[in-house]
Amino acid sequence: MGLSNEDVQKIIAYVTKHGLSTQYAADKYEVSRRRIQQLVKEYKNTGEMPTLKKRGRKPRTIDSEDTTELVKRYWKKYRMGAVAIAEMLRARKGIKIDNNLVHKILLENNMARENDNKKGRKKRRNKIGG
Repeated sequence: MGLSNEDVQKIIAYVTKHGLSTQYAADKYEVSRRRIQQLVKEYKNTGEMPTLKKRGRKPRTIDSEDTTELVKRYWKKYRMGAVAIAEMLRARKGIKIDNNLVHKILLENNMARENDNKKGRKKRRNKIGG
């Protein structure tokens, strides 16, 4: 799962104030012993509780109105899907844009619609005999 800022405060209290081992805290919060040592070291060096950053990749937003207008213009001219429009933008204009972003722009402008058959995870199939 991951640590929260409240967990970090408790861990530092366990290790610094109560003198418990880093191994005990690591086992309790299911993180590595080294991670506990890093948090405690940062607290001792700065004197402030370390705060954790938000985990994961930042969501990509539509860069500019120019990109949106280009996608709309290409769709009106060629009436193609997101993959084809993205390939054309990459090849002709040299714009780095991914297919999902083009699809998102098309959806927002009612130029495409969701397809339930293309959503969700595929079932895993067992191969028999090889």
